[in-house]
Amino acid sequence: MKKSILFATLLALPQVVYAQLIDVSGFVQEAQMSEEYLNNLENCTPYEETKSAKMMGMQINTTYKVIGKEGNKCKTVNDSDSGMMGGVSSSQTCLFSDENLKTYVKAMRKMLNRKEYTLESMTDMMNDEDYMLAMGLTMDEDICKTHRDAIDMTKELRAALSDCSPYSKAEQMGATEIMREVKGKEGTSCNYVLQMTIKKPDLSNVSGELVESLKPLMENMEEQWYRFTCAFTDEQVKEYTSILEKQIIPASDSMDDMLDDMNNPQGFDPNAEMNFVEANCSANSSMDERMKELEEKLQQSSEESDELEQRAQKAIDDAKKQEEAALQDLKRAKEERKAANEVSEHIYDETKAPEPVETVVSKDVASEGVEKAE
Repeated sequence: MKKSILFATLLALPQVVYAQLIDVSGFVQEAQMSEEYLNNLENCTPYEETKSAKMMGMQINTTYKVIGKEGNKCKTVNDSDSGMMGGVSSSQTCLFSDENLKTYVKAMRKMLNRKEYTLESMTDMMNDEDYMLAMGLTMDEDICKTHRDAIDMTKELRAALSDCSPYSKAEQMGATEIMREVKGKEGTSCNYVLQMTIKKPDLSNVSGELVESLKPLMENMEEQWYRFTCAFTDEQVKEYTSILEKQIIPASDSMDDMLDDMNNPQGFDPNAEMNFVEANCSANSSMDERMKELEEKLQQSSEESDELEQRAQKAIDDAKKQEEAALQDLKRAKEERKAANEVSEHIYDETKAPEPVETVVSKDVASEGVEKAE
């Protein structure tokens, strides 16, 4: 089972990565700052707007605020929240000098005025010098302070597992949906299901040469899922809960720490949960189901083929029997005709007139007769 899941995952990974890259361009188009916001930001006039956008199935809401002058700098606050990873809330507060503000506004206006939002054009934009300078400003902790709340995806799940009370929740992680469900007690076991589904990407709001070249691949990509069905003992519940607790990412006020936490949370083994459920749960996948369906179709096809072969053989046997019967009928007809001919000839012989008898008298007998007459 592990091999089939690994194989299917490896097949899906390139498609998922491409889909994530493609979807970023659609997200940027929907989530970018407006011209009205940039005009107020340029003059550091208080203004606020909220943008909502979807990326790989996740709804992300961002509120852009121009607070106004604070001393000789312009203060801005950007608040974001998303349904990703159990709900991530973050806030960034910046104090731009006049020079930094010009650099930042110039880059954001360049992005706003782009004629197209394709993966290719977004890649060009990210390599643009003004854009790179603007992003560098937001990463500079002397200019922008960033706060992110703690990320705890499994808090409610752990509470449900503690007494095995019913629980079900699906989380979107990029192109993958993770569904966790506590079904309740059955005897001394706690029934639990973990399912991961790789979604088919939505390409409706993106364009570009790369997108068009990838569309056949993406459009033919089938949704794939992997399901683990578990019957945990009390000890296994404790061990699994301990693994989930290590996935908690603490709150942070440092961009560097945030990036480190996202890439390699302290004490978190990304394979621990999968290793545990693979060792203690039964598993199946959409690939298994498709293989089962294929085997059933092949079996059905084989049975139908056998049935057709049997019917064809029966038709051949019936044809042979009919041919033999026809030959017997022909033989019988010949015999009957022969018998009829014989009877006809016999009747003819009996009914025809007798042939006249010619009397032949020898010369001696004739002379003798003449003499007697005299």
